[in-house]
Amino acid sequence: QPPVFTKINPQPKRGSKLLKILVVVIILGAIATLAYGYSNKLWFFKRALYNTSKLASSIFAGVGNIKTSNYTLNIDVVSEPKDADAEPFKVELPTDQVKIDAYNKDLDTVRDLQSILMYLQAPYPTSLAKLETPQPINNPKITYSLVPGGKDFDLGANFETVEAREAAKKSVTGFFAGGDNSIFLNKDSGTYISIPDTLPQPQLASALNMGSYLSYIPVAFKLNATIDGKSAVNDTGSLNTDTHVTANTDLGDINVAVDVEIKKIADNFFVYVTKLPSFFIDITKLKNQWVKITPTDLSSGIGATFKSFSDVNSKSDAETKEKFKENINKILIAADKNQALISANEPVSEDINGTKAYRYDLEFNKDTLVSFYSDMTTALNDASTTPETIQSEKSALEYLKSPEFDKAFDYFRKNTTFSIWADANGTPIQVRYSVRVVPESKTSTPSTNQIKFTATLKLNDINSAINIDEPKDAMSVEDATIALSGITKEQYRFSKQLTNIRTLQSAIGTYKALTGTYPNTLADLMATRGDLKKKFGTPKIEPNIYVPSGTDEQKVLENIPVDVNSGAQYIYANKGTNYALSYQVALPKYVSGTVPSGIYTYKYETKGGTRIVMIVLDGNNTANATAVSEEADKQSLIDSDKDGLPDVLEDYIGTNKLKADTDKDGHGDKDELLSGSNPLGAGKLTGNMYSSGLY
Repeated sequence: QPPVFTKINPQPKRGSKLLKILVVVIILGAIATLAYGYSNKLWFFKRALYNTSKLASSIFAGVGNIKTSNYTLNIDVVSEPKDADAEPFKVELPTDQVKIDAYNKDLDTVRDLQSILMYLQAPYPTSLAKLETPQPINNPKITYSLVPGGKDFDLGANFETVEAREAAKKSVTGFFAGGDNSIFLNKDSGTYISIPDTLPQPQLASALNMGSYLSYIPVAFKLNATIDGKSAVNDTGSLNTDTHVTANTDLGDINVAVDVEIKKIADNFFVYVTKLPSFFIDITKLKNQWVKITPTDLSSGIGATFKSFSDVNSKSDAETKEKFKENINKILIAADKNQALISANEPVSEDINGTKAYRYDLEFNKDTLVSFYSDMTTALNDASTTPETIQSEKSALEYLKSPEFDKAFDYFRKNTTFSIWADANGTPIQVRYSVRVVPESKTSTPSTNQIKFTATLKLNDINSAINIDEPKDAMSVEDATIALSGITKEQYRFSKQLTNIRTLQSAIGTYKALTGTYPNTLADLMATRGDLKKKFGTPKIEPNIYVPSGTDEQKVLENIPVDVNSGAQYIYANKGTNYALSYQVALPKYVSGTVPSGIYTYKYETKGGTRIVMIVLDGNNTANATAVSEEADKQSLIDSDKDGLPDVLEDYIGTNKLKADTDKDGHGDKDELLSGSNPLGAGKLTGNMYSSGLY
């Protein structure tokens, strides 16, 4: 009989059911946790918006996403009791005694050169042994030879330090040549050469030494400034901007408030002043009134303040912008190669005004700073790089390698924070920089205060449609100047016309000094110094001729002023060895009893003494390299009564050109005018506004 099997259904265990539920809960919890981590970019879901190995270029690319935006920049500076861990800061300089001793020897050489130049006069001696100086000069580092013909000389010197050579070059106003550590001078070099008494410190060290100049900030000092603005590209491709600046400075007993709005639309600026300290200028008559500043106004006067912001789309400006982009790219390549900019910690997700952003706390990589600086300067140097720039770079590099810089770097790393917040697209929406410095004490008592500086830039409405409207019924610069100064329209136009002519004379003189020739047209003055150097080479600067310093990208003249009376271009002609600049003047009506300042000047005679001359005449005038008005100079030679006042001036102020003492008080007309007395009667002359100082 086969066995019979009976199927038995076991009762389910209570524990196994609970286990299934627990597994489901764990799975659901893990999914929720992973979802939370993914949405908040945590753990292995964390996403770095920027490539940390190329942090500098990644951030710059994010900045490039911004075409238009509204922005707010808040700046706070406060002097307050120092924190317990705050320490005074002072830049320490490398003490290279060998270099200091070498520089001191160069200082002796320069002093000998100065003595030689002072006493070298034609006919020049055949050797320095025959030069009569208070003390015999026997310096083996100095060479001298007479040029064949005896009309010039070659004076050379060898230096032990490049710092001395470059300092000497800056002091010489005329001809200068030389190699790495040598210089050569001649009769066109002038009679002055000097260098500082102590070895110049690296420019980087000077820039870092904020503890020194911050010591002058009062103990009770607070500054709060807010700059609200927006920007948008207009139809011509240039940038329109609207900037509103409010600031309040508390100096303890003195409070200074500023409230100014500036708009730039196309090539015009509009200024609206609500508050401005009266010790700057009394703006009562311009309060709550827009003032329009045109490109023509930018050439001089009040409008010249905004000249540096001018956006002129010329060929040279386009080249300058392209060069700037090229240099930025070189800097970014060097920064990425050396990882010069690093994040101090992992990016942190934060909410910025309702936008999820990632905060990067940035700092320079101390370990690669030297190699970054070296790579950057090598990349930026080209054929136009000056020896002064290269020397400055060498000095900075030496300083970066020194223990003294290590101390300065560690101080700023401890007391400085620099953070940037970027949205999901990598576009920066907020930047903050703060630094804490305890100023260097100017007394034996340690400083008890610290200076805290914080700047926060917030961007919003990025790449949204932004409109910047042109103000209506804006006042012209001419009307604004008249309102501020109280002068008449004819006085303003006379002063502005004279200023325009002098501005053009100065620019023409600079052009001549840079090229060796006068410009063919006034438009030539819009060329950059770099363009002139390419076209004419580096000319020999005539001795005792002052040439304003400037970069290769800088124009000789930013804007060509136009005739105040006609609004047309001035008539100009190149005469070869001179030039002619024609213009008209309407002399303002003389106000009896006032000093006719700005109408006449003094001319120094070659035989000694001075004479009074009219600056310009009513009507047609011609300026050249030596005169504001040829016609005025010529007419000023006529003095019928021989009293020292030219007839044209006497006709203008109303004195009798046939009588030396018009009011018969025993004092000549010239003596009374120069002493401030009234040549037409009793009393003193009062000032006037012909030379208001506004131009």
